[in-house]
Amino acid sequence: MSLSPSPGQAVLRHCYAAALNAVEPSRAMARALSELVPSSHPIFLICAGKAACGMAKGLVTWLAHHAREPAGGMIVSPEACRAPHPALTLMLGDHPLPGARSRAASDSLGAWLNEIPFAAEVHVAISGGATALLAGPLPGLSMADMTRTFELLLSSGLDIEQSNAIRKRVARWTAGRLALALHPRPIVNWLLSDVPGDDPSVIASGPCVGDRWSSRDVLSLCRSARLLEQLPSAVIAALEFETPKPCDAAANAERTAIIASNQVAMDAARNCAIALGCHAKAMAKPLTGAAGKAGREIAQALLQVRGSRFGIDDTLGEAGRARVFVYGGETTVALKQATGRGGRNQELALAAAQVLAGRGVGVAILSAGTDGRDGPTDAAGAIVDQVTWSAIQGAGIDPLRALEHHDSYRALDAAGALLRTGMSGTNVMDLVLAIHQPGV
Repeated sequence: MSLSPSPGQAVLRHCYAAALNAVEPSRAMARALSELVPSSHPIFLICAGKAACGMAKGLVTWLAHHAREPAGGMIVSPEACRAPHPALTLMLGDHPLPGARSRAASDSLGAWLNEIPFAAEVHVAISGGATALLAGPLPGLSMADMTRTFELLLSSGLDIEQSNAIRKRVARWTAGRLALALHPRPIVNWLLSDVPGDDPSVIASGPCVGDRWSSRDVLSLCRSARLLEQLPSAVIAALEFETPKPCDAAANAERTAIIASNQVAMDAARNCAIALGCHAKAMAKPLTGAAGKAGREIAQALLQVRGSRFGIDDTLGEAGRARVFVYGGETTVALKQATGRGGRNQELALAAAQVLAGRGVGVAILSAGTDGRDGPTDAAGAIVDQVTWSAIQGAGIDPLRALEHHDSYRALDAAGALLRTGMSGTNVMDLVLAIHQPGV
């Protein structure tokens, strides 16, 4: 079943597209590099993550502008792209669970690093997803041990910083270990942030940044999340060992810069809404916590217009004009034993649709990942309004049961509510865009 999009939904789609355009990695790299002149050293590139291809393109274009070329490099991406220079080798990794391709990329990187001369300067461009794409196990662990750990974390309900604190104990190129392997070569670390607060040690588990988490704290986290009963015994033993720390200069790049973030995407979405004639507000508080709870609270706040922890109010301007609210961050879903299919954005949208059902006239909510993929599905997220819930029921699916079993994909697909964009080539967490049209 497919429903005709409302004018409000069209506004949200335009704003989402504007947000993605603002964090397109090659343009973001161009902005970051605009006043930088390449050093006289041979320059090698290591680009890994969902935005690896675009970041590599930006670096190659910068070098060409200064009549320079990369001396060599690797791109590790979740999907094929055309390497922007013949000196760069493209390898594919697996995401969100590391597999044979990730192991091959990890091993190839380790072998290739020894070929980089000490006189070279290395530009490391990292974006979200690189942890899994470059995941090879640390000594003493098997590939199965590491993959099982990643699998458990995906369904644990832990946030990205907590999950990556554990991944750093099992994956080879995390927690400053790439910087240690490159030492004493100078390193410039370019980051496209997919984490709240843009902490370089959390982005892709910090390949060139030492780890702030202690072994004791990681063990305590695993205990509270009830992971110790499920993790392989070799992984539990590995949790006892300390990771490289920020105080170790060799485990940290000489220079680190954030080239784009969720805030950049939020600002672009807000500006687009204003250009389309709407009042718009970017919400200051990052979107966190359980996806279903967040979806219900956002929808309820929109119905009331004011009075929620998300800070929605009715002070954006004269009555009668549409209001757009922009949220950014990353929610979580604790799957437990659920076997449904979906992602955190789809679950947020379905929970919001339940609140909007039959009474959210003039309200629409878009929830989507900026990478174009929500969970293990082909959708970036979904757009819902007051008729989505009944449309799912009309298709013969119980939306409440789907929500309870984390099976949002099938339910939203039946209502024509999924947002399918294809992989975007960037990754700065999630966006939730909501529109309220008074008098509709």
